[in-house]
Amino acid sequence: MKSCTGTGKTLVARALAATASKAGTKVSFFMRKGADVLSKWVGEAERQLRLLFEEAQKAQPSIIFFDEIDGLAPVSGIPRNFAHLGRHH
Repeated sequence: MKSCTGTGKTLVARALAATASKAGTKVSFFMRKGADVLSKWVGEAERQLRLLFEEAQKAQPSIIFFDEIDGLAPVSGIPRNFAHLGRHH
């Protein structure tokens, strides 16, 4: 899902998990903010993501929702070599 901040994306994702759970099968819901995926330590972010996916796999069916992930991805329309520098072309 992609839309402006404050439009209820997180609420919709949680409602999806709750509604699916009411249908008879417990659906686990995991939410992470985009900033939680970053780490100044080499390999730490990858380790945390791996643990998240392992936990979700054990609790399946699961929904993993990444909130504010747009802060991690390059801006559309800006070449990759400039996107990470924040430059305009």
